[in-house]
Parts: sequence; C-alpha cells; structure tokens
Amino acid sequence: MEVDMKKIMFKYKGILLLLSGLIILQIIVSTCYPYLTKFIIDDVLINQHINNLKYIILLTLFLVSIQIPINIGVSYYASRWTQQVIYDLRLSLSRVFLAQKDNSKKNGLFINTITNDCEEIGNQLLSITLNSIPNFLLVIVYVIVLIQLSFKLTLIALLVIPVFIVASVWTSTKVLKLTRKVQAFRDTLVGFLNSYVRNKLLIDLYKLKDEEQEVFKANIDQVKKSNISTNTILSFFNNISGLLTVVTPLLTLFLGSIMVINNQLTIGSLIAFNSYVSMLFVPIGKMLNLPAMYAQMRASIERIGQSSFANPVYLLGKYNYLKLAKSIKIQIAELIPYVENKPLFNKEINFDVYEGDFIRIVGPNGSGKSILLKCLLYYHENYQGSIAIQQKENIAYVPQENFLFEGDVLSNLTKGLGTWEKDKVNYYIELFQFDVPLTKQVTPFTMDLSSGQLQKIKLIRALLSKPDVLLLDETLANLDYTVVRNILHFLKHQKITTIFVYHGHIEQFMNDNEYTTIDLSEFLE
Repeated sequence: MEVDMKKIMFKYKGILLLLSGLIILQIIVSTCYPYLTKFIIDDVLINQHINNLKYIILLTLFLVSIQIPINIGVSYYASRWTQQVIYDLRLSLSRVFLAQKDNSKKNGLFINTITNDCEEIGNQLLSITLNSIPNFLLVIVYVIVLIQLSFKLTLIALLVIPVFIVASVWTSTKVLKLTRKVQAFRDTLVGFLNSYVRNKLLIDLYKLKDEEQEVFKANIDQVKKSNISTNTILSFFNNISGLLTVVTPLLTLFLGSIMVINNQLTIGSLIAFNSYVSMLFVPIGKMLNLPAMYAQMRASIERIGQSSFANPVYLLGKYNYLKLAKSIKIQIAELIPYVENKPLFNKEINFDVYEGDFIRIVGPNGSGKSILLKCLLYYHENYQGSIAIQQKENIAYVPQENFLFEGDVLSNLTKGLGTWEKDKVNYYIELFQFDVPLTKQVTPFTMDLSSGQLQKIKLIRALLSKPDVLLLDETLANLDYTVVRNILHFLKHQKITTIFVYHGHIEQFMNDNEYTTIDLSEFLE
C-alpha cells in the first residue's frame, strides 16, 4: 500500500494554520524572558531604577498569563492533527485489507501495521512537528539576540554545533537499521501469538506448554535485545547532547567574565547571554534528534508501503454473470484451482449446476473442496478455466470457520441484511432446533456456544438472505440427525440449489437419485 505522507499531512490545512500561528506566538513570548534579566541587573540593580521593577514584574505576569493558554492550544491542536493522521492511515489500511479476498493469512501483518506502525508514525510525526519548525525559528531568534548581546561569544558558542550534527547523523543511521529489525521481530511475535491462541487446546492436550514457552521466550528475547540496542544509542546521543548543553554555557560564562572585567560587556548582558546560550542548545538538541525520529517513522512508512494484504493473483480465470439457459444456475468449464502457483488437480473439472440440484463434494483432506466452493463464489481467484453464473442469482456461502460478531445472537443471525422477516427467523429457529436465547450476548473472543449452535447461526443467516444457490462447507457436520434431516428436506422442498461438502452418510437422508456426488480424488490422479 502506497503511503502519501505529504497528502495525509496537509489534508487538514485549517488545523495546521492555527497550530502554526500558536507556535509563532509561543516562540515570541518564550524569547522575552531571558532578556528581562538584562534590564533587572543593568537597569534596576546597577543603575538603581527601582521603579522600573514593577513594570518588569507586570510584563512578566502578562507574558505568563498568555503563554499558558498558548501552550495548551499548541499541545491540543498538535495532538488533534496527528491523531487525525493516524485515524486516516488506519482507515486506509483497513479498507485495503477488507477489499482483498481470502487473505486471512495476512491477519498478523494487518494487526501489526494498524497497531504498531500507525502509532509509531503518529508519535514520531507529532515529535517532528513540535521539534522542527518551532525549534528552527527559536534557534534563529536566539542567535539574533545573542549576536546583539555579543558577536564574539556567539561565534564561540556556535562552534559546538558540528559535533551535534555528526552525532545526530550517526544516531539516525543506526536507529533506522535497528527499527527495521524490531519491526521484523514484532511481526514474528504477532504471528506466534496468533498461532498460540488458536492452538491453545492442542498445546494443552499434547503437553507442549514448555516447548511453546521456549519459542515465546526466544521471540520476546529478540525484541528485547533490539530495543535495548535502539534505546542505548538514543540514550548515548541524549547524553552527548546534555554534556554539550552543560559545558558550552560554562565556557561562554568564563570568556564572558573576562570581557566584563575588561569592560567589553555588562554583567546584565553576560547573564542574559548565558541564559540564551543554555536555551539555544535545547532546540538545537531537539532538531538534531529529528533524523533519528524520521528514521523510525520512515521504517514504519516503508513497511506499510511494502505491505500487501492480498494473496498474489497469478492465474486469473474467467468469472461472469451471464444469461444462461433457464434451468442452469452455474456452468463450470475446464476448471483447475491453483494454490501457491501450483495446480490442485491433474484433470479439469467440467459440470453444470441446474435449478434444484443437490451436489455433494467429497475427497481426501487437502484435495481442494473448500477452495472449489470459494472459486464458485469468486473468493478464490487463482484458477484456470471459466465459471459462469446465471444473471441475478444470489449465492450464499457458509464457510467452515466459526465466527461471531460483537452483540446478541439475533444481530448475528441478521448481520448485513437490509431487511429480514421475524417470522422467518422464528421458523428457522424451530426447524433447526436452535435453543440459544436471541438476546444472549456474544463476542468474537468468548464463543461459549457449541460447534453445532455456531453452525446453525451461520446457516440461518445464509437462508435469511434468500439464496438461489447455497454453498455449504462442512455445515452439516456436528449437527444432530434430526436437524440434518430437517435442513436437507427443507432445502429440497424449497428447490434451493445446494452444493455441499459432507462426509457423513447422506443416504440416511436422501435417495441416490436426489443428489449427485463429485469425488475430487478422481481429479488428483
């Protein structure tokens, strides 16, 4: 996904303009304080103009009273702007992810980019915003004031800046490399955690807790070591910056004292100069932190830019809604699905699906039963051949995967339906012997329903969409005999064309002439 940071940053120009104005006011006000010390010492203390002290105090109180709301405004609008950038970035990522098909294997990458990378970009963007132009302007203002106070001392103070620059460039280079490493290790950790949560039951049953714990420790150890290296380098740079910030004012104070003794500088000017020098290296230090901040942000931007939430489409078969012969629902011709650029079958599949057909799909594990159904839905796009769907046909698919949305059971039964009939809901509940209260609250993470109950929720939801063709992927598994019989008899009576994967004894419910079986093992030979 391409990330156009320039477009994202300047989308909210109104907030940026307001923020810029507040920052300029903030700089003007904060610059005044040290200069007041010159007047206090030279004018009030040395020249004994005591009456001027009250004006200086009033001016100081005035500056403080306006600086507080200005600082609050800068903090608020800077945070609001960056959070809006994060919001838009996350929204764009989610749209890209949801627009892709059959990309559940990309869940870990999606979660990591949404949570870690977007937050990293936002945090660093906020830091860069508050530490770039404002501090650049502060440095210019401070240097102008310093030159006005003493040109000679200003030149001496500025000689330290090249040391800052060298340390900053070295730090940013190291941080960029380490940040990329940390991100890669975090991806590995998220992938492990997803697997760990999904397989918790098997981990317990197979007594793999110690083994999995060792893998987990190895993953977090990699993250820990990379973070230690990154934080050490950043801390080292901050220490160098702090040392120069302390030493430089002492040097200028020493040389300035000699100038005061030689009547080349007033005491007030020296104290004011020293205050400004101490303040000068604060914005310089923050500005020289910018390359390291940008390196961290750049690593996240690059990762998002290189992230692809889509499975690669290397063989795009034909899929069209056409006006077929009246009784035909689907036509499959010369179909061979592909997975990871390899064909699943050694022979092409050719068959027509007619109105009211019951087609049972069987085959060994890994033979492509689920993928075949996804091809008919065009959710799996990598195949050769063609699939033609009768115009205006509504195809409903009930997958193997169990899932629930946040809310009550009724909202899960009717999720995504524009309109639905309450009588139909009640009818299906009775027909399928669904005994869960409709008001029961459920979440995706606390599925305390049985597998059979979850199957019924998915099936009822599919039937409420009034399908012309129903695709069932092991939906009849884990259901009682009576329920399976009721479902099949209902579908047959309603003449709903059904293609289903089922390994049970279908002959218990239907006569041989009522359904057709496609055995995928025949296409693997």
